[in-house]
Amino acid sequence: MENAEIGAREDDYDKMFAANIGIADLFELVKDYKQALFYFSRALQAGEKTATPTHIAKARFALGRVYWKLNDSALAIQNYEHFIKLAQMADDVASTSEAAQHLLQIHTACAEKFKEDGEYKACRDCYDSALETAVLAENWEMAGEMRYQLGLLYIDARDTDTALGYLTEFHQYCVATNNKIGQGKANEAMSEIFEMLDRASDAVAHMEKYLEVVGSVGLLTKAKAACKIGMLYYRVGDLEAAERSFQSYYAMARQAKDVRTLASARVNLGVVRAALNRPPAVLMDEDQPTYSRPVLVDEGPDNDSDSDDFFK
Repeated sequence: MENAEIGAREDDYDKMFAANIGIADLFELVKDYKQALFYFSRALQAGEKTATPTHIAKARFALGRVYWKLNDSALAIQNYEHFIKLAQMADDVASTSEAAQHLLQIHTACAEKFKEDGEYKACRDCYDSALETAVLAENWEMAGEMRYQLGLLYIDARDTDTALGYLTEFHQYCVATNNKIGQGKANEAMSEIFEMLDRASDAVAHMEKYLEVVGSVGLLTKAKAACKIGMLYYRVGDLEAAERSFQSYYAMARQAKDVRTLASARVNLGVVRAALNRPPAVLMDEDQPTYSRPVLVDEGPDNDSDSDDFFK
């Protein structure tokens, strides 16, 4: 503090900058972020007086970091963006990438908070910014994930063209990096889009690709996918294909020993077989519920298989 005061009396802004940065670092170290913010702000003022870009950049980076610790996302973003401009002017790729990574974290956290609060327009804006920042940071994995999240949001907004564009880009990235889980996520989401567009054949194709690439997912998740494929085939009138899908659904339900899923699978398979004039599925002895209450076909929202019985 004494050096800071001496620097102020002597109009030695370099000394003022160094002293205030040092004091701020100590306050940040002991997690007194408000005091750290005060001295980093003084360091920025001194740095601007020196017109030394590295001084200004250092203070801006520190302010971005501390504002985020104080949960002030707007000022954190503002200071990191100032830092990035200075780093780009200096052709400092490493510093640009580092700051962009911090910005990416902030934009993503804000997007998730807006999503929780149901503010989907603000959420999309944050994911848009996160995508730009991920590209700037050359974080291609996160850039892909942001495209996936944007695709889902545009599905919710029923903007199918924009959603399909983002999801196609995400799928291409996943194929290029051999990310099987990502490919499955993209196929599942694109299937939903084509279902919305009444393009059942395309929806089926994407769900079948989903099942091809997600071999490591849980059995009930795969069962749900088989059910959806059966539903889609049923809607286009391909009862033979619907039966095959529901047979897979039924077999996976039996293997999982999930009573509610098994009841739903039995109903779906039974309805399709009835349409084909074939006998319905019959529960094996080991599939029978072990409790006396009758199993309701209507599955609750807490069940992993969701509402797989679409005939109710």
